[in-house]
Amino acid sequence: MLFFLCLKIAPEIKRVFVTPNYRASGIAGRLAATLIGRSNQLNLKAIYLDNGNLSI
Repeated sequence: MLFFLCLKIAPEIKRVFVTPNYRASGIAGRLAATLIGRSNQLNLKAIYLDNGNLSI
């Protein structure tokens, strides 16, 4: 984590998806909220989230 802070870069979270059996249960929203909250705790200015377009 300190690595990101020292270099002032924005971490990337890639290939994030919820399997079909667990969709529409709020998991993705809770995951995003947790990632944003942790990023705020670390004073990160930006994060990039990529779902990889795996909506099947």
